[in-house]
Amino acid sequence: MVGTVFGLSGATLLGEWFSWRVSFLTVAIIAFFVGLLVMKIMPPLPALASQTSLRAELAAFKNGKLWGIYATRRFLIGATFAGFTYFVPLLINISGFTPATVPLILVIYGIARLAGNNIIGRLADAHTILVIVVGLVFMISAMVTFAIWGDSKPVAVTALIVIGLTGVSMNPALITRGARVGKNNMLVNSVHTASIMLGMIVGSWIGGIGINAGLGLPGALWIAAALAVITLVTLVPEWRISCLPVSNNQVESQGE
Repeated sequence: MVGTVFGLSGATLLGEWFSWRVSFLTVAIIAFFVGLLVMKIMPPLPALASQTSLRAELAAFKNGKLWGIYATRRFLIGATFAGFTYFVPLLINISGFTPATVPLILVIYGIARLAGNNIIGRLADAHTILVIVVGLVFMISAMVTFAIWGDSKPVAVTALIVIGLTGVSMNPALITRGARVGKNNMLVNSVHTASIMLGMIVGSWIGGIGINAGLGLPGALWIAAALAVITLVTLVPEWRISCLPVSNNQVESQGE
């Protein structure tokens, strides 16, 4: 998350000063040396006392609730990146910020993500579903507001701060939800990470489709809001269970 504060703005600044190729090359070089550093300083992990069989790990995927969690993760990350990918052209071409100002705004966005990650991390364990639902409502509101009134600089910056506080910052709540159902199954966690990557790639691509569909740059924000609404829909079954009386909720949980 700290990398979001400085890395995102720094890479954007390099792109403005030189070119996007220099920005990408710099990130690749830093990643390479960070990888070497991790290999050097990280202690080796102890071998597990008992190895879980592949069949046992695959059995976890019979739980339908797990696939609902994957869907939530994909759509939430997809919604975030459908808008986030196009923040720079939106800020320059719609909001009227100069290219030199954009890195500073992205620093503010990164700080919001860092703050949101910490706040949500403290609330996620006790109020997992509520945190995700409330976060999504704020995120949808911010995306729609940015799409309609993005030509106002104060509105654009405020919307970015709200998206930073929610969006990817809801990771702790999503991780908590997945760990409870997957019981820290290594294969389940790997697929969980793959869902994030898929959401990032597809979300950015679909955001571009919204732009090319004749909606202009705000089209990416409308697509992002629509994906966030779909994310809310994936939470309906679990939200319904969480609203049941405690005794009924326990019966539901035992039946999983």
